[in-house]
Amino acid sequence: MKFRALLSFFLAAFSSAKADPDWTSDLREDLLELHYSGAASGISAVWEWRLNVPGAGENASWQALPEADNEGKFKLVVPTPDVGWESLEIRAREGETVRLNRTWVCEPHGPLQMLTPTRIDALPDPDRKVWQEYLARSKRLALQERRALALEGRKLGQRVSTPAPEDSKEFEFDDEKMDVAWYATAEAAKLADIVLTYQTPSGGWSKAVDYAKGSRKPGTHWTSQDGKGWHYCGTLDNRATTEQIKFLAQVAQAHGREDCRVATLRGIDWLLAAQFPNGGWPQVYPLEPGYHEAITFNDGAVTHALEVLHAVSHGDAPFDWVSAEIRQKAQAAFDRGLNCLLTCQVRLNDVRTVWCAQHDPLTLVPVAARLKEPPSLSGGKAP
Repeated sequence: MKFRALLSFFLAAFSSAKADPDWTSDLREDLLELHYSGAASGISAVWEWRLNVPGAGENASWQALPEADNEGKFKLVVPTPDVGWESLEIRAREGETVRLNRTWVCEPHGPLQMLTPTRIDALPDPDRKVWQEYLARSKRLALQERRALALEGRKLGQRVSTPAPEDSKEFEFDDEKMDVAWYATAEAAKLADIVLTYQTPSGGWSKAVDYAKGSRKPGTHWTSQDGKGWHYCGTLDNRATTEQIKFLAQVAQAHGREDCRVATLRGIDWLLAAQFPNGGWPQVYPLEPGYHEAITFNDGAVTHALEVLHAVSHGDAPFDWVSAEIRQKAQAAFDRGLNCLLTCQVRLNDVRTVWCAQHDPLTLVPVAARLKEPPSLSGGKAP
């Protein structure tokens, strides 16, 4: 979890001759607790803290911070509530005057780099409103995922999640070469059991997970990526999510399994929720800061999303059991996605050419990703 620290100094009640206090502080979080540490000099004050939780506003009572040690260092350990937290405040008070105050705001995915508040606020109505709603939904889902994993950790007394087992190969089934009868086998059913456990609370899947190692256990992350957590956690990269949706739809049809039907529909809902208001898709959802926010044609991410939605909207196998309502939603999302794809197509001398691997989520212009991926006209990495 990343935090946004807001620092303000209140010195109006003091003479200009009084030296500014020196205050350093840090906050970190694991699955069990919040850990605050800090040190201050040049001030004699009462130190207090309070933790604000969702739905309670700023109504939490101030409590005395544990006394500093001989070196003037403070430490505070707060068990993380099951409902999560919104902000932690620390302040230094001299009488009724607050000399120092610092607030850490819970930011589930850290500050976004492309979809910044400044850029969103500059949008015209009603665009601004729909983007704000999109970002609020992404943040809400990100918080729900983190709380779900934290709750598992607290039940186990486990401070840090275990990364999912990694497999560099893509999870992929060649529709043209695959014998449809295989989906009715016990082998396919067993694989489905495992895939179901790695569906994120938001409905997507990560990439590069080794399903051969068995089902996800409590306290294990949904992603294997670098062990950092929340990296590619729900992604279209490397065929992730779209392939799991198609696979589970096949198993649902072959075995009549309701759990696979439910997971398939949750995956389709993930595609619908992840879609930007302008029709594009980010690489990762809930959003992950950086180039992951861009509309991602790289490795066929948008293309694979469109292929699934096209099949769903037409009731093509293995989605012929999907309801008319879901088909209509899929058709509308497909139409928006196709329009966005055509709008992103780069024109040279008013001639349509190709696409970049990534496009800005708001302006749709080509943008860079990693150092080896500058804005450029792309061949095999785009539609």
